[in-house]
Amino acid sequence: MNDYLGQLIQRYSRQGIIVDTNILLLYFVGNLNRLYIAKHKRTRQYLAEDFDLLTNFLRFFQNRIVTTPNILTEVSNLLGDSITPEQKRLWNIFVAAIGIMEEKYLPSQTLCQKPMLSRFGLTDSAIDELVREKYLVLTDDAMLFQHLEKNGLDVVNFTHLRAPRLLTS
Repeated sequence: MNDYLGQLIQRYSRQGIIVDTNILLLYFVGNLNRLYIAKHKRTRQYLAEDFDLLTNFLRFFQNRIVTTPNILTEVSNLLGDSITPEQKRLWNIFVAAIGIMEEKYLPSQTLCQKPMLSRFGLTDSAIDELVREKYLVLTDDAMLFQHLEKNGLDVVNFTHLRAPRLLTS
């Protein structure tokens, strides 16, 4: 782990981390079954090792995962229908996790006043506002990452965490 990442973890371990939609979906699917990551249509770009990396990274934040209704809505839309037994268990994991996450609500009306809305949408606009309350953001969205970083906000790109493994594959 590099020094910069270690400093971010130390700074935010008690305050919390906002986990963006795709990464949170990986977390839920991996908690169902690491092998299901390759089978779920929305997590096929990840490997079981990515889930391991994610869970190890999130352990530093003492179960302080911060989320928004917007993120949770996107994740629920990506989970899929509850037809198969796996998907039904996935919904149970989703519901249980919501109970332990810290959910922050920002009115859509407020977010619609923000200039970034037309470029990033409601979910990323909410993340942009919340991070200013001093949370770390974990995302794999390159545009959101660049925007937050450019504005001096602390953000980690999950793709960068995966990079050492990707280079040796």
